[in-house]
Amino acid sequence: MHYLISFWQFLSNIGTNPTQSISIFEDIRSTNRVSIINTFLTIQGGLFVYYIMPNQSIHLPIIFSGFCYLIPLFFNYLGKHLWAKMLPSLIAIFSVFYVASVLGPESNVHTLYTIIIVGTMMSHTESSRKVQLTLVSIPIILTIILFVTNFSLFKSDIVISIETKHKIAYDVFFINLISSIIITYFYLYKTQIFKESIKRSQDETTEKYIELQKVNQEMDRFVYSVSHDLRAPIVSSLGLIGIALQEDEAEKIKYYLGLQEKSLWKLEKFIGEILTYSRNNRMELQIENVDIQELIQDILESQNLALEQPSIKAQIEFQLNSPVYTDAQRLRAVLNNLISNAVRYRNKNSIQSFVHIGVDSNQERILIKIMDNGLGIGAEHLPKIFEMFYRGNTRSEGSGLGLYIVQEVIQKLSGKISVSSVLDEGTTFEIEIPNVNNADLTLF
Repeated sequence: MHYLISFWQFLSNIGTNPTQSISIFEDIRSTNRVSIINTFLTIQGGLFVYYIMPNQSIHLPIIFSGFCYLIPLFFNYLGKHLWAKMLPSLIAIFSVFYVASVLGPESNVHTLYTIIIVGTMMSHTESSRKVQLTLVSIPIILTIILFVTNFSLFKSDIVISIETKHKIAYDVFFINLISSIIITYFYLYKTQIFKESIKRSQDETTEKYIELQKVNQEMDRFVYSVSHDLRAPIVSSLGLIGIALQEDEAEKIKYYLGLQEKSLWKLEKFIGEILTYSRNNRMELQIENVDIQELIQDILESQNLALEQPSIKAQIEFQLNSPVYTDAQRLRAVLNNLISNAVRYRNKNSIQSFVHIGVDSNQERILIKIMDNGLGIGAEHLPKIFEMFYRGNTRSEGSGLGLYIVQEVIQKLSGKISVSSVLDEGTTFEIEIPNVNNADLTLF
């Protein structure tokens, strides 16, 4: 009674709940991918019913075929997906057994078991081995029973003419032919899908291998360069200490202490760059309303540019049409690096060195331009200046990490950076990052 009530609810939902009906048909399509073969055989079983009972209305075999396909949908509706997958095969298997027993060996109906076995194996590739063996064993056992009983297990008073049996045999041949074509198509289709899947896996493996090689190479280079750049200031300071210990004059000792301080500040800056790189990779974005005017002013003061040095002049231009929302610490790291580079690599032979900083913002993006008239970068170096530990100037005193970190930070902010430079004339960096708010970070 419970299943009858459920079946009535199932039929009612199909007619009154289109969304659930679509879900049911999606389920049966996903759980029985090759049911088209079994459906074809079930419909033919309905035609066999018509052959056996020719005096009956054509509606009977149609109703029989529809009912056979509706049953798996019903079991899927109940959540019994394994039975929903098995029932089309079982219906086809027992339909063939009954019809073959009634019509006899001349009809060749039993030969349909070959197609059913192959179709079952293809349609249940993801099922357990036990299910596969069961669905393959049943038609083999039933075929043996048919021959042992001489196709007379089910008696029928209906007299079927030889012509009708030949017609059925012809239909069986046609079914085998069509089913073989369908099975071949599905086999070739699945083979092609399998080959494409293997190729995708191979491509992904190759890409990951190349990426891993790149990471290993960068790691080797990183360890070597870091150990060298960490060791150099320490060795230099130790040497200067040894020389200072042998001096008695206060002025010379003070001079050597100044050189030591310079080496240690270089070491401190390098460690700071490594920490910035590490934080950028580990920490999530902290979006906030940034007072970019105050931020740039702080950076200029740290570079002593706010004191109006005669050797270099800072030019600032703001066009803030919208408040700036971004990660303040990351933006500080970028601007501090680029501005300090402009100061460090200024052209001392120039009458007036300058660094121009322009900021333009709207609701969607933030544009920052940093331009100087310093030493510039040769055209052959420009494509490589964002690589780790690459020094684009022979007079470079940096570690080669600065611009690499700048690019990594900009990418973390979902932005982009470009550079143009002419040797001995100057360099221009242009940055574009999204202007976001606290609730939404739109990928650039």
